[in-house]
Amino acid sequence: VLRTNEHMGNCPKYITARELRPLRRTAHTTALGQALSPAALELLGQASTVFVATRHSDRDPRESDMGFNHRGGPRGFVRYFEDAQGSHLVLPDYSGNRFYQSLGNVETDPVMGIVALDFTTGAMLQVSGRARNLFDEEASRVMPGATLITVVSIDEAFLTAGALDLELASEEQLSPYNPRRRLLASEAPGDERPFLATATLVDVTKESSHVSTFTFSLPTEADLVPGGHAIFDFSAHVGRSYQHMNDRDPRSLNDDLVRSFTVSKVSPDRRRISITVKKAGVVSSFLHSLAGRPGDEPVEVELKGFGGTFTCFDDGRPIQRMLWVAGGVGITPFLAMYRALRDAGGPMPDIQLLYACRRDEVALIREMTDIDVTIFDTRSPVERAPVGRRSYHRRRLRASDLDDPSRHDRTVFVCGPAGFMADVRSWLDGRVDPAQLRFESFDF
Repeated sequence: VLRTNEHMGNCPKYITARELRPLRRTAHTTALGQALSPAALELLGQASTVFVATRHSDRDPRESDMGFNHRGGPRGFVRYFEDAQGSHLVLPDYSGNRFYQSLGNVETDPVMGIVALDFTTGAMLQVSGRARNLFDEEASRVMPGATLITVVSIDEAFLTAGALDLELASEEQLSPYNPRRRLLASEAPGDERPFLATATLVDVTKESSHVSTFTFSLPTEADLVPGGHAIFDFSAHVGRSYQHMNDRDPRSLNDDLVRSFTVSKVSPDRRRISITVKKAGVVSSFLHSLAGRPGDEPVEVELKGFGGTFTCFDDGRPIQRMLWVAGGVGITPFLAMYRALRDAGGPMPDIQLLYACRRDEVALIREMTDIDVTIFDTRSPVERAPVGRRSYHRRRLRASDLDDPSRHDRTVFVCGPAGFMADVRSWLDGRVDPAQLRFESFDF
């Protein structure tokens, strides 16, 4: 029995909703020492809920106050790493009620305990150690994009199978307030290459009523594949005022204003890159607000790096038979690939493009005159006749459009909004060898 003498309302934003019912389990505990086992790491990787214990002892040294609270986030939000000093957990701090009770305790007493649970299997991971808070640049060096983290150096860890005498009676419902999961600097995806330079906006070209192309100059050459993306930090330009809750846009509370945009064009000297962006969110709205801005007011943005493997080049050589399927502004990686193929100077590969778009978005592909293009536009006022290698349909793209024999036996590339991607993926299932499918989402 644990007796508590003080309770304080806490921030509810990151709680995973669960329905639980009793289930008798048999518990078995394994002492792990300081390093986590593969089974412990698997548990930590699925955990969206952990519990944190800290203490405060500024009175009688023989007594102390213990605090215990909940931390939630996306699955795997608590990260783990090992170095020469030992094994460590990293807890990111998300926007909350700004009480900082646990973090305040850590500032005066580093002792911390953490419990992570697997509500499906009933397993429990217990960790005790010494914690320290890292702020701003020091935090970002460990977990890029974070401004406040707690690093716990593990003294002891225990993994108990069957510890929780409860089982799930429903699916877990993750909080809509959860930010995206952040990785440690040591876990950076292998396709991302840090760049760390200042990109200067030099041109804005309006492509349609809601899409514009933004060109940036770089101090050195861009390092990315055709179809790759650039990672920008807009935090110096887009401000955020504090909000405790925002049910209309819950994820905005932890928005780090770092965005990845597909590079639609690279200059011959690779010192200029262009991104083609639809006006949709806070960062894209800021970019679109720059149209017509006086040229004597340069806009400089931190460029954090390049990444991406969505490209039509295998080991530097173009794939010869391809089907490109694009929805809306998902055309941008194909613009980059097409331009790279054209600029290479050799014969253009056999490419078919299926493009689902709004009427004025057709202007984005005006250069693509030497590949077969089929346009699907529900907003076209009339059914248009084919022109050259371009045909038009006044309707949505549908599954039967993939049945044309001329579109078989090709490597298929797909990019577009999430719903579009899900539909095309389901249509291609059973029609195309999975090894020949390549998908790219721009929801990151």
